[in-house]
Amino acid sequence: MFDEGKSNQPAKKDMCLVRVEQLAVDPQNRSPFVRLENEDQSREMTIYIGACEAGAIITELEGVRARRPMTHDLLMKVVETLDAKIARVEIARLDEGTYFAHLVVATGVREVAIDARPSDSIALALRADAPIFAAEGLLSDAEESRERRERFEKERWKELLEEVAEQDSGGYEN
Repeated sequence: MFDEGKSNQPAKKDMCLVRVEQLAVDPQNRSPFVRLENEDQSREMTIYIGACEAGAIITELEGVRARRPMTHDLLMKVVETLDAKIARVEIARLDEGTYFAHLVVATGVREVAIDARPSDSIALALRADAPIFAAEGLLSDAEESRERRERFEKERWKELLEEVAEQDSGGYEN
């Protein structure tokens, strides 16, 4: 039976409440990604997503409204018209490099977990102001992740500077 007081809680105890921390494009491979982090910002996860889904997420984050409903807006309208609501999103697992999520839709009688891509689920959760949960095992230590990103950025800058220095020398050795 549907219990409205429980709908904002994850179905499993090993889930952690997360929020969208960053939506960006990886400069290395030019792929959009979304970074989610827990409430105290100590743990995070990064999910690479498609350009269309990135567009759906950023338009909601920025409050941009299209003249006509986009796909995620249309799905929200369908859910609302059926007197249901997006209760929560649960990003449940990673299998062979692919994340799997459940979009939990609540009616007055029950909750239904629908298999969905995390990117689409996130776009819908933002529109519905619904919580996003991720399995604990998917989150990594945020400080370690930041340090890894900083090391990568330093290495990348070093490579770029070496390329510029090589090109700048014009083939002459000093």
